[in-house]
Amino acid sequence: MRHRYPAEALARARPRHGGLWVDVSADMLAQAQEALKDQPHVRLERIEVNGSETADLPYPPQTFDLITCTNVLHDIRDPVAFLSDMRRLLAPGGQLVIEDFARRRPALLWAMFEWLARRVEEGLVRAYTLAEARALCTRAGLHVVYGKAFPVDWFWRGWALRADYIVSVC
Repeated sequence: MRHRYPAEALARARPRHGGLWVDVSADMLAQAQEALKDQPHVRLERIEVNGSETADLPYPPQTFDLITCTNVLHDIRDPVAFLSDMRRLLAPGGQLVIEDFARRRPALLWAMFEWLARRVEEGLVRAYTLAEARALCTRAGLHVVYGKAFPVDWFWRGWALRADYIVSVC
């Protein structure tokens, strides 16, 4: 069975573990509710992103062992602050899995695409390459342990990475 979201695959792989799925989009939550209707241990919650576009989620620090972010980073105005907030929510040794679409070459054509996309989709800020996403994670205090770029179709490319929150004991 093909899963549309990493969180869906995780919910099905570990059916006895609890899960929380948050999104700003009511439509995405409705799709998640349909996809996970047979997973009663998964809780769905709509959130608002604050004005600074950081996560600022209402959960205490070190709440989660795993956080997945799918197609989010390109909409965030301050990605380092956002990723730092994700790190704050991770328990020591926790993992952050991020997936998003990738910026393409040639740079001029992609810049024109982003300009047009900003007029159509108000939230689009900037797409990142895998190398740029790695650098953002590092700046946010996360340790990237795996990353992969991949084709989606003839136009779109994507990337995914896994970063760990490692607490140093010095």
